[in-house]
Amino acid sequence: MPIYYHSDYGGGDSHTGRIVQVVTVNKTDQDSYSMSHQSLTGTISNFSPSITVHDANNKVLVLGMITCDTSSGNYYNAIGVLLYRNGSEIGQGASSGSRRRVHSSVATAAGYYNANRGPSSGNIHFVDTPGSGTHTYSIQLSNNYAANNTIYVNDGGSQSNHITRVRTVSSFTLMEIAS
Repeated sequence: MPIYYHSDYGGGDSHTGRIVQVVTVNKTDQDSYSMSHQSLTGTISNFSPSITVHDANNKVLVLGMITCDTSSGNYYNAIGVLLYRNGSEIGQGASSGSRRRVHSSVATAAGYYNANRGPSSGNIHFVDTPGSGTHTYSIQLSNNYAANNTIYVNDGGSQSNHITRVRTVSSFTLMEIAS
């Protein structure tokens, strides 16, 4: 459930840089996505906060992290974190040949000890100028491995029920900043 904070924003130059409102979503449930090679998960469930921007010149500071892992024991795994506003991808890296453009990447704890892996986090950090109105931000993950794979959110690739295995939380925060 989103947590909202609203200040008594009154506009004017004296409010430049002031936090107008904060919206936070914490995802504590687990998801798994069985994926073909180099495909996308689709929008991550229960992880799409919305914010209503008061002034078209205001910025939105997008912060957070998503924790995930894969089922593969291959050393060359990486999970791409893709950031979206209203269904359009934003905050991508520069294009270079056929490389996938993502917001950030999660290096998974793969290798010979894949049965002992744990999830890792991909950061979300972007300053956006979306204009006034209501905007919904969301995340998709990409399977950057050249084979079929399962991506787990808030869970490790090992599904063993043991004290050494962890369950995590992912968080997503939007802050409207007065310009």
